[in-house]
Amino acid sequence: MGDGAYLFDRHGDIRTSMMYPCRYGCSDPLASALEVSAQPSRPEEVYVRNASSSAVDLEGYVVDNPPYIYSFGAGTILAPGERLRLVVIGRPADDSPLVKYWGKSRYILDDAGDVVRLRTQTNITIDCFSWGSGSC
Repeated sequence: MGDGAYLFDRHGDIRTSMMYPCRYGCSDPLASALEVSAQPSRPEEVYVRNASSSAVDLEGYVVDNPPYIYSFGAGTILAPGERLRLVVIGRPADDSPLVKYWGKSRYILDDAGDVVRLRTQTNITIDCFSWGSGSC
């Protein structure tokens, strides 16, 4: 799957990570099952939709808007056709099953052009959405 590096804080929490390119077996079973999109104007939101006919678990997947990363936790399940809304500004303590809060204190999506990716923690891109001058 490639290689990687992790930076931990003194409590053992991951603060950042980097995965090197995958060189072998670089696919994921959910590659055609999930779609990502975004609303870059305020309020900024990212959407993940289950386009498959089976429930999917998002644990182990991340939304990536460099340099920002949001990791989905345990129990983040999407039924067929369901859409999860990831709100950029807000408290993660207010999460619900289909609405998650990134926890940022300011907006991060560039209205003029940017990109969001849904990917695995091993850096396999599942889906990508760009607008304006951004490019997948």
